[in-house]
Amino acid sequence: AGRTCLQQLQDNDPTLAELNLSGNSLGGAGAQALGAALASNAMLAKLNLRSNFIGDAGARALGAALGRNVALTLLDLYNNSIGDAGAQALGAALASNATLAELNLRCNSIGAAGRQALEAVSASRETLSVVYQL
Repeated sequence: AGRTCLQQLQDNDPTLAELNLSGNSLGGAGAQALGAALASNAMLAKLNLRSNFIGDAGARALGAALGRNVALTLLDLYNNSIGDAGAQALGAALASNATLAELNLRCNSIGAAGRQALEAVSASRETLSVVYQL
C-alpha cells in the first residue's frame, strides 16, 4: 500500500523533496498536522500550500514547525486567510530558522502589525525573501 505524503514527511523520506498541496482546503487542522510532521523533517525543501484556508491557527502551527525545521527553503502560503496573528507567529519562528529562503504570503489579510513582524525578521536575514503584498 502507498504511503501518504504526511507519512512520508514523518518518516523523513528522502524521495520527498517537494510537496504541492495547493487548493486542498486543508484548513487550520490540516496545517497543524503538517506542522507536526515538518518540525522533525530534514528532507522536504519546498512546500506549496496555496489556497488552503489555513488561517492564523494554521500559520501558528507552521511557524512552530519552522522554528525547528532545518530543511525547508521555500514555503508558499499564498491566499490562506492569514492575518496579523499568523504573520507575527511566522515572523517570530523565522528568527530562529536559518534555512527558509522564500516565504510567499501574498493575498492574505496581513495588516500593519503583521507586516512589521515580517519586515523585522527579513531585515535581519539577508538570505530571506518575504513577500506579502499583491
